[in-house]
Amino acid sequence: MTGSSSAPASRWSSRIATACFRIAQVALTNVIRHAHARRVSVTLSRQEDLPALGICDDGAGFDVHGGAPRPPPALAWG
Repeated sequence: MTGSSSAPASRWSSRIATACFRIAQVALTNVIRHAHARRVSVTLSRQEDLPALGICDDGAGFDVHGGAPRPPPALAWG
């Protein structure tokens, strides 16, 4: 795993920092569980006054347009 940050030394609020951490945590967990990647890159930068978090891996992807099969109507929640 590699990581980089181009965010300046000034800090975001603790709510924003926590949100970035949690998003990265979930994304990396998904990479480990599902993508079986050999490499992962995490970047954090500042665009104007907002954080930009990027996570990229070389693992197995999924068909965005295919989606998951729909459950039978009796099992669907909505």
